[in-house]
Amino acid sequence: MHISFDLTLTRKKKLLAGILLVLLALLGGWYYYWTKTPTYSLKLIQESVQQHDIEKFKKHVDLDSLSSRLVDDIVGDAVTGEKNAFAAGILQLVKPAVVGIIKEKVIYYVENGDKQKSEPPAEKKAAEKTSVQIDNTVDQKLKFSNLEYKKVAFTEKDGKTATVGIELFDKELQQSFTLQLRMRELADGTWQLMDIANFKDFLKEREKAKYAYYTAPPTAPAALEVSDTQYNEGICTLAYPTVSNPARPEAAEKINSLIQDRINHAIEQGTKLAQSKQYGSAPYSVMLKYKIQVNDGKLLSIVFDHYTYSGGAHGFPSRQGMVFDAVTGNLMNWNDLYPNLDEARIKNMNQAVTEQSKAQGKVIFTPFKGLKEDKIPAFYVNENYKPVVIFQPYEIAPYSSGILEYELPDSVYKL
Repeated sequence: MHISFDLTLTRKKKLLAGILLVLLALLGGWYYYWTKTPTYSLKLIQESVQQHDIEKFKKHVDLDSLSSRLVDDIVGDAVTGEKNAFAAGILQLVKPAVVGIIKEKVIYYVENGDKQKSEPPAEKKAAEKTSVQIDNTVDQKLKFSNLEYKKVAFTEKDGKTATVGIELFDKELQQSFTLQLRMRELADGTWQLMDIANFKDFLKEREKAKYAYYTAPPTAPAALEVSDTQYNEGICTLAYPTVSNPARPEAAEKINSLIQDRINHAIEQGTKLAQSKQYGSAPYSVMLKYKIQVNDGKLLSIVFDHYTYSGGAHGFPSRQGMVFDAVTGNLMNWNDLYPNLDEARIKNMNQAVTEQSKAQGKVIFTPFKGLKEDKIPAFYVNENYKPVVIFQPYEIAPYSSGILEYELPDSVYKL
């Protein structure tokens, strides 16, 4: 019995050892297969950035192809049309230099991280300016800080090329989007990123989602707590909101800090004005009041009315809007909320301003020079979830017309 037990135990040990060897062989084969997949090469790209390994990065990223496609996708649409034909021609002339600068920036980032780069030489200034515009456009449209990697959604191989879908979650919009990366197989079986197959569609999808998110009330409104704060010192009489949000204290703190910056500017203005008054009995003053337009837990839209009197026949009123994302606390600009203002949208907005002025009997300067693509007017979001553009006295009309406002319908900017 004793001998039989030992033999049985020995056989069991051999059986276990055999199973382990088979498992190790399978795992070894799987690892070899894994290292030859496009997904593994994406992991190598990630590691090359983290480790500042530029040679590994260059091996697995075709910077020439990626940068050239980026310029075409981002800038190409912006310079189409008859008006921009000249700009399109200029773009083609400077494109090689722009692509070169983008490559330099990427390489510098991989090698050095976020360290500040020195000023570019004078001969590169024009291309550098275009490159910066591309950076700003990408940042406005993508908001990379809001995107969070979730998973590889799919991998489709077609011979020596492959498309890898990367699922990204937008923390602000609470929605997932898929970026399709095109890759080619290298001689050693690893893969190289060539370009982003759906970049233009990706931008459009996020723009549509952003518009849908911010132009409709939430299904479950959860307004921020707002308290009225007063500042009455010297010639300043200021009223402004202070918000609180126990669920998101950091967002509330950010909103309050940005509002306080505006208040500090008014206080500084009042201090300087009071110090400049050397004679006369005119009651110099700086006044500020506000009105909440939207407070639904998604958006906080505030209108500030500012009035300054420094002598003379009358004071000077002005109006400004501040629109916040209530979830993140970020101050929103036009491009955060609505489609970018291209030539067609600007034309529609100018027409809307002209028609509304006539209908309401408002006197404006003629001919109306209109809005400009590079200068978005002051605006806020009203209770109808529509943008209201604001024009200060003298901006498009005489002082007697006062502050002018125009609510813009969807048809104006949603082409």
